[in-house]
Amino acid sequence: MNSRTTLRTLGFAALLSAGSTLSTQAALTITLHPDGNGGTMVEISGSGTTGADAISQFTNSTAEQWLNMTGDPFDPELDNSDHYFTTSIPFYDGVNIIGIQVDSDNVGPDEDDLRIYLDAIMTPNTPYNVAGLTTLTTPLAHDSLNIGSYTDDDDGATAFLGGFTLVIDNNVVPEPSTALLSFLACGTFVLRRKRA
Repeated sequence: MNSRTTLRTLGFAALLSAGSTLSTQAALTITLHPDGNGGTMVEISGSGTTGADAISQFTNSTAEQWLNMTGDPFDPELDNSDHYFTTSIPFYDGVNIIGIQVDSDNVGPDEDDLRIYLDAIMTPNTPYNVAGLTTLTTPLAHDSLNIGSYTDDDDGATAFLGGFTLVIDNNVVPEPSTALLSFLACGTFVLRRKRA
């Protein structure tokens, strides 16, 4: 192998290595799914390391963060609409996500806001890994949400979390209690068939 081929191979390997390092730093994603009954299920996922600077509202005494969304994800009637989680979703050691607020500023595209509520403040340079699905204590009608993918406009939260995406989709995710009842009903049916 000549030196030119060796350099190309090493350069390609370095690019692959850099790409795989970047792909492990996923951003925070909140997905709003229909629950099959007109309501909304909330799924939160992502991992990374919080930023070095305390540039986010997550790091001060309020433990909440506004995200100024691109596009227009919310219908106008959703104005400062709080929706707390039935079950909090662990974010990282001792910090949980406990709810969201949706706010259609009703002044045109790129003006809607999403607020994330935590139960404690976050700290800089801290790894996080979040994955959870929950229902809401106060209903959020899925038909008042606009299907699509939206990002934050690069304010402090985006920099602090390494990125943020809001996804609103049509993939029905039943409430856990509904799914459990369906599973139990199927199990009962199977047992009855075996006995017959």
